[in-house]
Amino acid sequence: MTLLEGAATLGTCDLAGAVSCTLTKSDFTAGSHTLSARYSGDTYHSLSTASGSLTVNTPWLTAANALRTADSAH
Repeated sequence: MTLLEGAATLGTCDLAGAVSCTLTKSDFTAGSHTLSARYSGDTYHSLSTASGSLTVNTPWLTAANALRTADSAH
């Protein structure tokens, strides 16, 4: 299986003998992302694709903002 964002491959995993796989990605940028999963098929299973969207929110309280907030309180 291949996980894509547009034409960019984000990761792959081998489904041989498995019913699922897990891909982990922790560096998405803030904003909307359209993802698709593609399975190329095999002798017994046909090609399959699925897609969905992901929205990544960036919390306001980053480490830099926390330091600025703490400094301004003194």
